[in-house]
Amino acid sequence: RCQEMLNGTEEKKDIELLVADARDLRGVFHDHQFDAVFEKGTLDAIFLSGGQDKRQGRINMDRAIDELGRCIRPGGIFFSVAGVVTDEIQESLSVKKGEWECLVDKDDLYVSEEGFTSNNVDGNLLVWRKRSGASNQD
Repeated sequence: RCQEMLNGTEEKKDIELLVADARDLRGVFHDHQFDAVFEKGTLDAIFLSGGQDKRQGRINMDRAIDELGRCIRPGGIFFSVAGVVTDEIQESLSVKKGEWECLVDKDDLYVSEEGFTSNNVDGNLLVWRKRSGASNQD
C-alpha cells in the first residue's frame, strides 16, 4: 500500500521501500552504510514479538541492535523514539559501552534556545553515537 501511494509522485520517485528482518539485515545493507538511523517503535515491536517470553523478546531486540551497530558507521548517530521498552533499549546499548556513547537518555530534559522544554510523555527519545574505531562482535 505504501508503494502504491508513492507511485506517480515525481518528488518521491527516489524513495525505495524495503521489507526486511531487522534482526538480520545482511544482504540488505552493507557494514557502516549509514551515517544515522532513526527508529520509532521498531525496537518496541521487536521486543514485544517475544510475546509472554520476555527473554526471547530481549534476544530479538538485542539481535536487531547488533545489526543496527553493524550498519552504522563509526561516529554515526542512532535516534530511537520508544514508549514501551525504553529501559531495555537503554540497558542493551549501555552493555555495549565500548561501542556506543549515550548522548540523550530517557531522563534528559531538552530546553530550546527559546526556553521551551519537553520530556515527551508519549515516548522517550534516546540518542547514541557509535564510537569511532568500534568493531562489532560478529
